[in-house]
Amino acid sequence: MNFPTKLLSYLLVIVITAEVNHCETVNNDPDKKENDVEDIKNHVTYQEGDGSTCKNELYNVLYNATNAQVAALNAFGIPNTGLLAGTRSWYGHFSGCTELPDFQYCMLTMHVNAATLSMTEFHQLSIRWGICAPKICSDNGIHDNVEMLTTYLRSSTGVNLTGVSSKAYCVQNNRVPYSTGFYITGGVFGLICILMIIGSIIDIIDDDDDNEVKDPHGTETEESLPLMTIAIGKEEEKEAIQEMNKQSVKGKVAATIKQILLSFAFNRNLSKLTVVGSYGNRDIGCLHGIRVISTMWIVLLHVFLAIDKKLGYLDMFNPHDGWRMFRSAIYQIIVYNGCLPVDTFLFLSGLLVCYATLFKLEKNNGSLSWPWLFLHRYIRLTPILAVAMAIWVFVAPHTYWGPMMGTLMDRSRCETSWWTNLLYIQNFFPWPIHCLDVTWYLSVDMQLFLVSPFIIYSLYRSQRLGLLLIAVLVSASVIVNGIIVAEYNFYASTAANLRLYATVGDYIDIIYTKPYIRMQAYLVGMVVGFIIYKAKDKEIIIPKPVVVIGWLVATSLIATVLCVTINHHTINPSLGKVGDVTYQSLHRIAWGVFLAWVVIYCHLVKSGWINNFLSWHAWVPLSRLSYTVYLIHLIVFYTFVGNLGQPFYTTTTIMIFNYVAVTCVSFMFAAFLYLSVELPVANLEQKYLPRP
Repeated sequence: MNFPTKLLSYLLVIVITAEVNHCETVNNDPDKKENDVEDIKNHVTYQEGDGSTCKNELYNVLYNATNAQVAALNAFGIPNTGLLAGTRSWYGHFSGCTELPDFQYCMLTMHVNAATLSMTEFHQLSIRWGICAPKICSDNGIHDNVEMLTTYLRSSTGVNLTGVSSKAYCVQNNRVPYSTGFYITGGVFGLICILMIIGSIIDIIDDDDDNEVKDPHGTETEESLPLMTIAIGKEEEKEAIQEMNKQSVKGKVAATIKQILLSFAFNRNLSKLTVVGSYGNRDIGCLHGIRVISTMWIVLLHVFLAIDKKLGYLDMFNPHDGWRMFRSAIYQIIVYNGCLPVDTFLFLSGLLVCYATLFKLEKNNGSLSWPWLFLHRYIRLTPILAVAMAIWVFVAPHTYWGPMMGTLMDRSRCETSWWTNLLYIQNFFPWPIHCLDVTWYLSVDMQLFLVSPFIIYSLYRSQRLGLLLIAVLVSASVIVNGIIVAEYNFYASTAANLRLYATVGDYIDIIYTKPYIRMQAYLVGMVVGFIIYKAKDKEIIIPKPVVVIGWLVATSLIATVLCVTINHHTINPSLGKVGDVTYQSLHRIAWGVFLAWVVIYCHLVKSGWINNFLSWHAWVPLSRLSYTVYLIHLIVFYTFVGNLGQPFYTTTTIMIFNYVAVTCVSFMFAAFLYLSVELPVANLEQKYLPRP
């Protein structure tokens, strides 16, 4: 063993033995290595020339390698430099392994005890090891032979890991098999693209200003028919009527087909996406900027949390550097508070539902078809949700090609729980079975929408009754939230609960995804919608002292929400029992009140740089894409992760570039889905869904 190899081995020994309390002392003596080989022979029923078992084949690769097996062994991951900086991912050579006809790339995740780490919030240390295994070995076969593999690791590098738990993901083929779902999804999108092209051609060559198909026989009515019978007999009259009816039916069918095709017309829908126009008196222009910024904040949260040492799934080459980034105040404020934009969405949803419905009630003298509103919202949300799920399940796995693809391809949760997404009830099922994780928000939003008519109708009939009902619901939510936090000893910081609590799913299932907790921001939004409705068509001047006080209060609230939990997301997460209960119970209301002041000020004053920025017309097209971006941004990011060939080198600059790239691609992908699915469905609903 040459000096560099010995040096690397000793460094590995120092780190592993210092951090893992069950690792044995490393012995680099050649006699020891021979003993390791003999131990393997004793555990493996090896028959010369017999490659029928996974154990036999692995033994051949490790100790009796032929030329082909040497190439496989060369693709094994080896402990990297930078172990002292936290590098514990040894990917090996993915493409070098997958090009070998009789071998497959397997990612072996090994969990070792990390109780002696200085960062004591870790219970386990995960090491990812890429190996090039014979195709005869299944995932379970690799798992069952982890002792042989770790023994080889000890004999070849001096790294001694024993008693580890492990899980393996293997990529057996150079191409992921295409499923029936993939072909159906591809066929549907192919048909949609054809409809978009045909619709565009019809729209271009059509000379009608309104693009409506007129009856080919003009506007004859039943009263005009007798005039046609003056010069013809009864028999001829009957035949003429039948022929005209046939032509009328054909004309209606042709008109319907044309309108369906025009609903998919790319050029027409593109103009709808990009049109801006001017804001009317009843338009709340600042909502566009708030919606886009919140969407981009959520994308940032998921991109940056990928390197978080507890919640992250992206292996880093220099994890200690990345973890130090998250200890800075700016990272804690921006990243670990990235859950707040979800409350912003709920605030906006409550505001718009209340605001728009009050106008409908006024127009219809207090009468409204609530079932139609529910159906309209279901049609608005569900088709693009179903498409996003289909892309996630059937298409996305085919975009992965790298060491991490095996760990990202599991779609078993969607096989059993897809229907809960389409019924918007998945947030009442355990977190581990959720399909496409971000969709929990849609369930909360839909459930709150279902109870909103009672509140809105109360506001319409009696302002006092409606506001009292909202106050009671908010108070009940605060009390329930506080009781749960106290009972389960949750922390003030949402990120701390997700990172440090014994089971992440506990906090998610008990608090994070429940409508009776999330309703606080929604109800504050409904109050704002009611206030703006009452102020319609009125010139309201807010006195300057009120403006100053309003901004002071709003600024104080947002500073409290964002900054109180600094240094409590990771180390020393608790603010004390009272502090944890108070913050968890009230921070969503405080966030909603801050947003309420911003919206009321911007809409009523309609001046100032904040309103000009949030009401900037460039936000409008992006705002229309925000819902789709929310659904598909993780699909885009996982595609990036699934194609990484080596652990990710982390710096602030690289993470920013990564975030910008994911955001831009997500908006471009969302634009295609908006033009091909979301907007055509909206066009068809507008034309053919009967309105009350």
